[in-house]
Amino acid sequence: MNKERSKAVGLCEGRHNMPVDDFIFVGKIDPINLNNIKKQAKDYVKNLPEGIDEIRVYVTGLTVAMLALVWACHEEKINLIAYHWDREGKKYIPQTVLNFNKEKGRFKVKNENIELI
Repeated sequence: MNKERSKAVGLCEGRHNMPVDDFIFVGKIDPINLNNIKKQAKDYVKNLPEGIDEIRVYVTGLTVAMLALVWACHEEKINLIAYHWDREGKKYIPQTVLNFNKEKGRFKVKNENIELI
């Protein structure tokens, strides 16, 4: 992916050390206020700078926030790569979550041996 079309961001500010300065969720998050979480994710994705078609997100473990981001990226046809911390290797490992094929006008989802089209 062209780095100029990709944005690296942390999912939730203050939960872990991450190699980014920008976060989707800033401040305290109420994990049962699903409508607010979904709105924050959607607002973040809709306000991406022009030309950005991929988010590289450093995941913090707050499942409801990650699911809201997946939904928002799907709605806006934004590619999504999640980076998970590998405790043993002491590095982040990427996982492609959403990959939009512009020519076919649909997402291709891959997860190791499973491919859904």
